Amino acid sequence: MRVTGFFTLLSTFPFLSGSWPTMHPRRSKLLARADEPPTLNGLVRDFDKLSPTEIDTFTPHLSRRDLEKLHGCVVSEGACTGHLHDLAMRADEHGFLKSFKNSH
Repeated sequence: MRVTGFFTLLSTFPFLSGSWPTMHPRRSKLLARADEPPTLNGLVRDFDKLSPTEIDTFTPHLSRRDLEKLHGCVVSEGACTGHLHDLAMRADEHGFLKSFKNSH
């Protein structure tokens, strides 16, 4: 009887381990999909979940259009709020928006 209970428990183990999450629920979707380029919306959405290093890694890979939007946030103070503003200020501090400053 004990052996049968043990094998029953052992046979359910693969089903239990399969239901465990493979990523921490607070982790970014950007990190889960590393084969796709980052988007501005993705960075803003996951801003709290990303480390400063991850933000600095993803920001230069944004499209030119997204970087222009960030530059617009920096130039027109008060136009952007929340994490979009935070991301724009961080990108400006790290020099990711330099090419837009020279052209305007």
